[in-house]
Amino acid sequence: MKLPSMNTPTASRFRLYALGAFYCAPYLAMLVWCWHSSKPRSVLVLVLTAALGGLLLAGCTRTWRRFFLAYFPLLLLSLIYCGYSLGFGVVPGHTLGIVLVSASFEEMLGLWTVWQTKWLLVPLFGLLGAYLWLAWRLPEWPIFSGKSYIAARAILLLAIPITVYAARSPPQLVDGIALNPAVGSLMFCAGQLPRARAELRGTGIQKVPYHATRAASSEEVHVLIVGESARRDSFSVYGYQRATTPYLDGIKGEAIFLQQARADANLTSLAVPMILTGITPQRISSVKPRGELLDLAKEAGYSTAWLLNQDVDVSTALGITADHLDIPPDPQSGFFGRRLPDGALLPAYRRELARTGSARFIGMH
Repeated sequence: MKLPSMNTPTASRFRLYALGAFYCAPYLAMLVWCWHSSKPRSVLVLVLTAALGGLLLAGCTRTWRRFFLAYFPLLLLSLIYCGYSLGFGVVPGHTLGIVLVSASFEEMLGLWTVWQTKWLLVPLFGLLGAYLWLAWRLPEWPIFSGKSYIAARAILLLAIPITVYAARSPPQLVDGIALNPAVGSLMFCAGQLPRARAELRGTGIQKVPYHATRAASSEEVHVLIVGESARRDSFSVYGYQRATTPYLDGIKGEAIFLQQARADANLTSLAVPMILTGITPQRISSVKPRGELLDLAKEAGYSTAWLLNQDVDVSTALGITADHLDIPPDPQSGFFGRRLPDGALLPAYRRELARTGSARFIGMH
């Protein structure tokens, strides 16, 4: 790639160098972020894909002005990709795809209102506006001329041994590609989002009909709450000395409290599937789910809702396809799962209760 000579106008050279800094910023940010945490092959693949991506875009646009204007949409995606990766310590993946596909407008609006650093968007929009202005004012300088063809061939030749070296560890090769903010963004939009949409539709689960029907025609509302990590020995309604369940204590005379019920496993990934499918502990590791409780309710004519503040993989593995699915975004989700209090499900719960209809089944996990 040939830069303009020193006898070109100084202002135009400044624009070109400034745009070059804009172009490199997301890649440098990801490189610094992953330098100590990623394997050498992954870092090398990041550098290689950045060079090949720029070379491909240069070959399509042929001039610097068209190059930077065409790169603007990728710059937007790259900045979002970098911001998420640096903020959450992981590149956008399956969990984010599920949230984006399933979250309602009200939830995204709520997430926006609690975002404390949204003021950073003001200078960001200013920088993006400056980028467009600089690119629009750039002369139609050619990218390839003379020695730049040699440089392009050199990059292509170096790509062969680097790819062979990186391919010796396919996981590191894939990780390196995902570290590229431009390529990673396209992979996320083209791969993770359709995959998440398909999982939420239960397309990977082959279900069998229950042939269920409703015996009554009056309005019914059934609510199933699947809790996590709670022991009855700590519930005052079951005899614990401290008043840990005051509301349940107050309705003890009108409610039924099972005395001999236990979960079939002490792991969510095993216990919840058995609760919702009826698969026995002896068969849970050898039998694939062919339907669950919400499917039965649907067949019987119930409108179904699934409100989730737990690991979404459990629900998608069962093929839960409720009429109304709600997973509140969790900006502080980490390695050990979601940190959002379960009270975040209450707005969706009230919304489901307010729906009209003869029969509704609401599940909360």
